[in-house]
Amino acid sequence: MATIIARVNAAINFVTDLVGYTIRINYFLGEALFTLLSWAFGHVTTGTRTLLALIKMAVFDLGQFVEDLGGYVAALVAVAEGLVNLSCQLVATLFFAFLSALASFVSVVIGVGTSVYVTISSILDAIKQLTQVGAKSLVLVLHTIPLGLANGAKQACRALVAGWLATKEVAISVVYNITDGVCLQYRNARSLFRGLPGEAYLGVFLLITLLMVVHYTIRAIYLNRALLLHRSYHVTMKVLSTLRNGVNASLSLSWLQALPDRIGGTSSGSPGGEEEIDSSPSSSFESTPPYNLRQRKPGQRSSRVSRIDSIKRQLQAEKESRLCVICSDRRRSVVVLPCRHFSFCGPCINQSVRYYDHCPVCRTTIEEVVPVYQ
Repeated sequence: MATIIARVNAAINFVTDLVGYTIRINYFLGEALFTLLSWAFGHVTTGTRTLLALIKMAVFDLGQFVEDLGGYVAALVAVAEGLVNLSCQLVATLFFAFLSALASFVSVVIGVGTSVYVTISSILDAIKQLTQVGAKSLVLVLHTIPLGLANGAKQACRALVAGWLATKEVAISVVYNITDGVCLQYRNARSLFRGLPGEAYLGVFLLITLLMVVHYTIRAIYLNRALLLHRSYHVTMKVLSTLRNGVNASLSLSWLQALPDRIGGTSSGSPGGEEEIDSSPSSSFESTPPYNLRQRKPGQRSSRVSRIDSIKRQLQAEKESRLCVICSDRRRSVVVLPCRHFSFCGPCINQSVRYYDHCPVCRTTIEEVVPVYQ
């Protein structure tokens, strides 16, 4: 960079000197021409003088032009020199700024590294101190553990001996007090019974005998009554279950006998006969059967088969009504709202809602899907 700046300054100085030399040569030529013209004015005619005057004016104009051109060139050189100086100063300033920033960064890095080093050194010193303290504490504990165990064992033995002695004293005192009390009561009872007449002993014996008889009598009565209540409860439950089975059998028989008549009448009257049977199932129990099991109607076997088939079809229709309307495989558990046109199972409704947001029948937008568990 310094070499480039020196070469640019040398070029500018060369151009400046060249312009100066040109101006000086112009002045020298002008002076020589003026001298020549002045000498010629005294030896030539008037026309020649006029021509020489014109040439003199032209030479002066040429000199002025050359001088102006030299001034312009000097100005351009000065401007170029100023630009070059400014560029050099800018480059130097930027370079020194970069160097200062780099130096600052290096100093910051060095400072951070120093701080990290100091921190790590402090941590290592602290760990070292803690290790030393822990080691000393461990050594102290290892030295004091046997002494502590010995003292603890000694205190425990003393406590056990003291407890055993106290327990022994308490047990002896309790046994002594109980024995003393029993002996005292025995002496009191002996002295009491010795002073009573013979009728008192007979009364006590009779009282004890009466109490035992009353006790065993009440116990026998209570056990017998409980056994009777238990047996009566079981008999009652058996009777009730038998009655319930009989009522159920009679009701089922009457319903099966009345079913073909009701199916024939409702199918001839209206196409919705099965729905009326489902809607009023209690009406079949109110009708009285015309025949029992011994008095069978002619052709009753075929009618029974048809009734069984109709019941199977009804059960199958009810089962299918609880299945999904799309796959007919899984029980439906989801109803599409608000139109309620379709009842889907979980996978089918997920598949339908994924691609369409309206009902396939009425084109109503599906606002909400509510699960219905059956």
